[in-house]
Amino acid sequence: MEKTEQEITELNERVPEQVLNVGASPSIIRLAASHLLATARTLMPRVRLNLIEETSLILLDALRRQELDVLLAHDVPEGPGYVTTPMLREQLLFVTPRDVSHAVHAPSDITEVISLRKVLERELILPLRQDGIRLLIEQSARPLKLKPRIALQVQSPQALKILIVSQSMAGVLPYGLAAAELQTGNLSARKIVDPELCRTMCIVRGAKRLSEDEEAKLATLIESVTAFLRARLGPLSRPL
Repeated sequence: MEKTEQEITELNERVPEQVLNVGASPSIIRLAASHLLATARTLMPRVRLNLIEETSLILLDALRRQELDVLLAHDVPEGPGYVTTPMLREQLLFVTPRDVSHAVHAPSDITEVISLRKVLERELILPLRQDGIRLLIEQSARPLKLKPRIALQVQSPQALKILIVSQSMAGVLPYGLAAAELQTGNLSARKIVDPELCRTMCIVRGAKRLSEDEEAKLATLIESVTAFLRARLGPLSRPL
């Protein structure tokens, strides 16, 4: 028995380590990075998973350059050289500095709503034009024959949050990016309706594939992370 165990150990040591470079958008990192890494260590101990945080647009460019293998990103269109699988829909929030004395401890605590028309009447801090949330706002405003009133354009999600608080302005954010400030009461949030502003979380695969066994484990990991995100987002998410 001892000899068999030693042989198995030596065989495992000879198996080359596989590397998987995974990119994830900032809101997914905030909500699910710890779960993703802990689950990956349990399911795939022979795979070294490198996790990179960036906006969806930058992540997709890196995937096209074969610098990343898997993306957890938003509103990624189909394209040559990669496969996009929609996983869930997420409702975005209208976020302002604190104007009520209560904290949001979970998405279910966000009960107030605001129409998109009312959102567009406010001066907004938004990302740059190529950003997915910015494009979604502009596309949703066209049927209303309106355009967003843009006070500032900021690409950094962290800077955007800081400016909303410090400049007493408003913006549109996913729950994951605003969660910490909502819990402390530094920000307040309302659901956007008429119409809702929703984006789609996608799994994007490049050309690289792991061994057959590790690919099966990766599929399980993706299912686990998606279920975890649905639970964290609660009523703000819908499965696809």
